[in-house]
Amino acid sequence: MPAEYTVFNALYSEFMFWSIVVGVFTFAWMTYTLLVHRQGLVSEKTLEKLTPGVFPKERDNLKLELTWIIAPSILIAWLVWVSWQSLVGSWGTIPDPLAEDTFEMELVGYQWFWEFTYVENLEWDGKGAAPDGSITFTNTTGGVEVGIWDDVATTYGASGQLVVVLSDLADHPYNLTSDGVMVGDIDAKGHPYRMGEHSVITVKVIVEGGDDIILAERHHISAGYVNVGEAWIPNNNDILYRMTTKDTGEHPAVLHAPFLSEWGVKEDVSPGIWTIMYFHPQETGTFEMTCTEFCGLQHSLMIATVHVVEPLGGAA
Repeated sequence: MPAEYTVFNALYSEFMFWSIVVGVFTFAWMTYTLLVHRQGLVSEKTLEKLTPGVFPKERDNLKLELTWIIAPSILIAWLVWVSWQSLVGSWGTIPDPLAEDTFEMELVGYQWFWEFTYVENLEWDGKGAAPDGSITFTNTTGGVEVGIWDDVATTYGASGQLVVVLSDLADHPYNLTSDGVMVGDIDAKGHPYRMGEHSVITVKVIVEGGDDIILAERHHISAGYVNVGEAWIPNNNDILYRMTTKDTGEHPAVLHAPFLSEWGVKEDVSPGIWTIMYFHPQETGTFEMTCTEFCGLQHSLMIATVHVVEPLGGAA
């Protein structure tokens, strides 16, 4: 079922309501007819002498005939109108790619995997044990300045060594104190948020003889980053996918159809043609994207994971 805030959920409820109303009326009428007109209940002498192929005009009821024509017609017209409005609301207005609340990505289908390419930056905070706001990440031209509250540093520092680790430079931990630390400019690589990468700055406690305690994380995906089978998108934004399919060299380009059941959106994508699909998530979480167009032997394995995260304003 699509999310409750989507138009498809309301449409499903509307159709289910009228289906139940029609079903109850139909089965009630059938039950009444079976009971009232069952064999032996009515005297054989009072039964009409019906002739096969001849309509009993004396039983004609114009009001009843008009009722069972007009009433269902009104119901069908109403359901068509509701469905049409949901279609217009979902597909009638394409998000403006230049708008601040539009997040654009490229999606390419292969046999048998999905490839996501980021057209713009995305930044968000991961979950950690430290209280919200007690560890800060400030983007600067020289790197990312990481700060920690004194009481948090004292509390967690007693459990082990406080360090800051950059995902692609895990062998270069920074020791973190209450004075903070600047992350970046290691081995002349410059700013940790580099083009075409998914960088993660992790603040954690290294506990001797035990599992490390992650206190806070800052994720940054830079424009140009390409990932297979997994994507992160910002919450409360219009997500605009530009999509096509390509060959892998070993396998040809074929028809695919990405389907995001959480938002009730699906669109066919064809080789050599760029098409679009858009939706608007309103809650964070992890959701599944499948292919609903048979695309070969491993069609059932063509699944991707989509994470909806709470974005931060501004990216370095």
